[in-house]
Amino acid sequence: MRKLLLLMVVVIAMAMVTSPADAATTDKGLVKSYCTKYFGMTPKYVKCGSKVLNHHKGKMLVEVVKTKSIGKGWGKTSKGLKVRYNKKVKKGRKVTSYLIYDPRTNAPDAVIAVVDCKKLRGDKPKVKAKVKADIHCPYCGDGSKTDCPYYCGFNNGTEYRHMTDKEIAEFEWYESHYQTEDGEWHVR
Repeated sequence: MRKLLLLMVVVIAMAMVTSPADAATTDKGLVKSYCTKYFGMTPKYVKCGSKVLNHHKGKMLVEVVKTKSIGKGWGKTSKGLKVRYNKKVKKGRKVTSYLIYDPRTNAPDAVIAVVDCKKLRGDKPKVKAKVKADIHCPYCGDGSKTDCPYYCGFNNGTEYRHMTDKEIAEFEWYESHYQTEDGEWHVR
């Protein structure tokens, strides 16, 4: 019985020691909280210099840049580009910076925030920006009316928005079909 009790204490202590750090204190946690707080979008991480960055309007893209510190808060990429850090870093240390691109524009230099060294630097929009999806609603036109049947809650009721065209088509397909016990779908 003593061994079992001692084993339980050790397991609980190890769980407390090895528990993951608070998400808001990690670089990726800061990126995710910034993107969801100000834009209501989940970030997509892309490699440094990716061609996807040329067409980032409407997408929450985050460029991952790996650098080596050259001292006094500056670093260099493998291609020789200089990057400014959020704090001083000892020379020779490797640092990963996350460059958050503005989803409201397609400009190639539209970096609105940088996260590295567990700190965020950049614009903090005063109002949550709305990145409007292409909506062609059969009831309300552009998706601006809240009494529309396609304006509903998502994420367990924490977010209310209009369905996109793809979501409307999927919803209408399921409304016009039914599934039998053997798993086959039929038109109503």
